[in-house]
Amino acid sequence: MKIVAYQMFFHKKMSRELRASGHNLIFLSSERRNDETGIIDSFYKTSFEAELDERILNSIILRCRYLSGINNKQARENVRKIWHCSENFIVDNAPELVVMQAVDNYVADIFCRLCAKHKISCFQPRRSPLPGLVRITNGLDTPKIRDVEENEIYSAIETFRNDFKASYQNIQKRTKSKILLKFLREIAKKILFSYWKRRHSDPLSFHYNAIFPNENAITITSLKQLTANSYYDVKFDQILSKSKNYRDIVFWPLAMCPESAICYMNIDYRLSDYKSVINKVTGSVPDDVLLIVKEHPSAVGFRPISHYESILSRENVVFASMEISTGQLIDISKKVLINTSSTTGIEAAVIGKPVLSLGSCHYSMQNIVHNIDDFDDFNDWYYRFPAGQVAEQKIKKFVRQYLENTIQDGTWGPTGDHLEGFGDKVRKTLEACVALSEKGYVSSYLNSEFDKA
Repeated sequence: MKIVAYQMFFHKKMSRELRASGHNLIFLSSERRNDETGIIDSFYKTSFEAELDERILNSIILRCRYLSGINNKQARENVRKIWHCSENFIVDNAPELVVMQAVDNYVADIFCRLCAKHKISCFQPRRSPLPGLVRITNGLDTPKIRDVEENEIYSAIETFRNDFKASYQNIQKRTKSKILLKFLREIAKKILFSYWKRRHSDPLSFHYNAIFPNENAITITSLKQLTANSYYDVKFDQILSKSKNYRDIVFWPLAMCPESAICYMNIDYRLSDYKSVINKVTGSVPDDVLLIVKEHPSAVGFRPISHYESILSRENVVFASMEISTGQLIDISKKVLINTSSTTGIEAAVIGKPVLSLGSCHYSMQNIVHNIDDFDDFNDWYYRFPAGQVAEQKIKKFVRQYLENTIQDGTWGPTGDHLEGFGDKVRKTLEACVALSEKGYVSSYLNSEFDKA
């Protein structure tokens, strides 16, 4: 089987393990020095550009952290050229399977779109928040991979109900000094990457350019961001006291953005503009409803302070202290609002709370988790929650459906390379992708005619 695998410079250990699988692999990358397909080299040399619909162009550009922060004319040219070179490669080489990491850049995005167009199996395995499990998906689709025993369902429910925390989840508070160190690291990366760009004749590489001072870099761009923790100052007792004045309480943990889950797992690319999402949600909270907002741990110090203005301006919107656990806030809330497929949504649903996702949620299920795919519908988000109590049998069915899309004892992505038996776990995930492909399963990627080529 001809397999294309995506890699970046920090994926080297994973790439070595994939090569040891014995399959016929070739590696695609958005970096010239790591791309074995020749697509990036052709991109620099070609004068041809694909003709693309304006909606597709806008979708690709606004989802990409790099493209959305540069000159639009240059961004459009980049997209058309990469599309042309990628489609030529696919037509000439006819790969049977493509496997990706959860990367957020336009090269990977275009390749996934072309796989959907040419009916090629393309998967982005993602580590599950439950230990030792990996989902095989390409955004929104959740094919059944295995049968699940009753005892595994009960075990998963018990895990989610007992102060759950994903193994890869960061809950450490980021202090002012840590924020500053992150900023200095980005400056150092800028110097190093500038050298690499020159050395490898690769001035337009995504990863080398999606850092400070790119407009959409995930980093500190203002000294005001050093004081980020001062904005999340409402204590648990204060929230409890305030909640007595409202008929309903909704908890909303914010998302990290730009990030692959928000930018590339939503049908509507406008969700990539997260400041607009915050403004829409906080601007339409009913007056008799309390909205509790909590910052994403990884976003502390990185999110522009201007994003907080609409949160702090509403009397019935409180910005919870980072000292309060997510579990505590789920417990005191009647409903939970999430972004796309946040782990918090699974945790809340298993406890029995109604969950609403702002964006396309792969684990949505009638009467348990609803989602709003269209950004234009966000103004009445509060009235979209599933109604009533969730029965235990329904929760079991929800967890079973989630587990059926996973494989056991696998892993994927460079962040798991510390795990014992990492190579075997990576190869096991690859074999599951191969098996799914051999069954003829082709994912739909963004699952929308609006976004399809």
